Parts: sequence; structure tokens; C-alpha cells
Amino acid sequence: IRSGDIERLMPEVKDHDQHTALDEGKDGLLFYRRITEKAGDHLPGGGMLFYEMGEDDILVFYEEAYGILREKGFKLIYLDSDRIRENLLHIKRERSDENGNEMWFPLMLNFLKESPYGKAHGYQDMEDVIAHFERRRRLELRILREIIRKDGLILEAKGFATDTVPDCCLHIR
Repeated sequence: IRSGDIERLMPEVKDHDQHTALDEGKDGLLFYRRITEKAGDHLPGGGMLFYEMGEDDILVFYEEAYGILREKGFKLIYLDSDRIRENLLHIKRERSDENGNEMWFPLMLNFLKESPYGKAHGYQDMEDVIAHFERRRRLELRILREIIRKDGLILEAKGFATDTVPDCCLHIR
């Protein structure tokens, strides 16, 4: 909880919980900073750090993070595709070795199965991976609509016309 928001909490929370447990600093991200700083000391090589956040928390996080970029005049280009299944099947084929052994998909599935979210939702197979990326797309579009707004440009991932892209973006290498 951001320091400035504590006084607006319900009395049963702000008057009875320790403020040191509630107060996450000016931007509400102190917990994530502390965990991130200390994670390297506790994760073996190649270990992963997961943050479990609800969608509203994710929106707040992106609002803060994109605020930093907005201050510097950055814009966001989002390549959108609603063909999740088709794209994932293409990636599975494309990211296989010369013998046809899938390289990417087993890693992605294991990552999702072992994540707290994946465990909570029983991720097991391709259908779960598709559902994950569909949910992620909906959340990303929500972030674009509610936070990025006029600072973002959504293009269809395949087949967009270059005349819809600002000149400054066409010259990025």
C-alpha cells in the first residue's frame, strides 16, 4: 500500500494493523524491491522469481512503471494477434531442433506448470498454455486501454500497413 493511501484505509485496518506491515513506500513497490534485492542470495543458479499479483495489482504496477517512461516521452507499440492457437502451433514447429524435437514448448509448459498461478489453476497441456496467452492478451489490452492510452499504438501483428506507424518508429534499428 502506498504511504499516502494508508489514511484512506478502513478503520479496522489502518487503526489495528502495524503501519510497517502496511506501508510500501511512496509508490507501493517496497516489498517487490526488497524481495528482488535479496532473491539472488537465495535462488540457485537459474532459479526463478515469481510475483503473484492480481489483475488490479498488475494495473497499478504498470501505471507506475509506464509513468517513468511517459515522463521521458516514450511511446509503446503493441503488436496484437487474436490467433493465439495458430501462433503457438507455429512457434512450436519453428522452435524445434533439426530432428523435430520441440525445444520451446516443453520449457514454456514447465514454466507455466511450476509457476504459482499455473499450479493454482492446474496447468497441464497445450490448452492451458493457449488459455494463459489469451488471458495475458486480454490483460495487456486492458493495460493499453486504461494506462497507456494515447501513448500507445496497437497494430495487428501480421499485415499492418507501414503508413499506420509513426515515422519515428520506422527508423528504429
